Amino acid sequence: GDGVAAWCLNFYLSKRENIQVFNYSSDDFAPACSLRSTSINCMRGTQRAMSFLGDLMIDSMVEFEDFFIKYGPEGVSKAHEIHLFNGQEKYLKRYPNAKNLNSENEYPIANFSHHFEEEAYLIDPNGLKNWFYSQTPKVNRQTHFVRKIEKAENGYQVITEQKEELFDEVYVATSFFGKNLVHGFNSEFDIYLDHTKPVCGTYLEIEYDRSFGERECCYDLEGHHLIIKPSQNIVMIGSTSQEGPITEHNLDIYQIYEKIRLHYQGELPEKEKWKLKTGVRHKGRKRTPRWQEISPGLFVVTGLYKNGYSYAFKAARDLIISQHTPF
Repeated sequence: GDGVAAWCLNFYLSKRENIQVFNYSSDDFAPACSLRSTSINCMRGTQRAMSFLGDLMIDSMVEFEDFFIKYGPEGVSKAHEIHLFNGQEKYLKRYPNAKNLNSENEYPIANFSHHFEEEAYLIDPNGLKNWFYSQTPKVNRQTHFVRKIEKAENGYQVITEQKEELFDEVYVATSFFGKNLVHGFNSEFDIYLDHTKPVCGTYLEIEYDRSFGERECCYDLEGHHLIIKPSQNIVMIGSTSQEGPITEHNLDIYQIYEKIRLHYQGELPEKEKWKLKTGVRHKGRKRTPRWQEISPGLFVVTGLYKNGYSYAFKAARDLIISQHTPF
């Protein structure tokens, strides 16, 4: 794979001595969702001790922040997500420190009664990818589409359209597109895989101009997002979630556009001027991701869904640094 899960795995694998690391990927056949994403890390009111998944999300965010502080990767901007809503109980419960919003507020958004600002990280996927590549120069990257993985006497045979190669260890981080590669090695994991789904996320993107303001931030309008990234020279609106057959784009994104236009205090460019972009996420069983050794020497990171940019950092550390800790 060649998304954030693979970048993180390569980062830690490269720190091992006396090994060679090969990376196979093919964006033409299996496009990386990490490069087709609104790319925000934000806790959105998640609280500890409420659920297993909530605790995992918090632990993963802590891991991401520790990585950010220790290594200072390029392509990551610390900013805020601004939640705006009209006093619904579910939002007040999620954001108990929300404040009333008066009519002369500082935001270019109107007609909401409450607001809450929360720390967030806005990510430039290509910038972060380039930084990871610069940190892992010894990784042998090959543009090959992997068709099959077979157990061999002394490792695993990785079969691509061009060749076959034997490896001592294999890490599969291919999102939904690699589902069949790891099926059949572990019956318990197969049950998990059988309950995962592809979920298309479509968003809109346009070139940034100063009329959007100079603040790097995300406005969350009751679950719909206007994301302003001056440092990346883009503005985004999104995104949709569509389960089922993988489609090119989900045009329901224009309903989100219309809602944001209703509240945005400025001239939002006409919808025809925005680019449509779609990434295919991999939704795990009960929204839960998995990273584990499914067979001796065969590892997977999968089901990251909407939290790839936080889960991936913890998954890589757990599998490589923390002695193959399963999850």
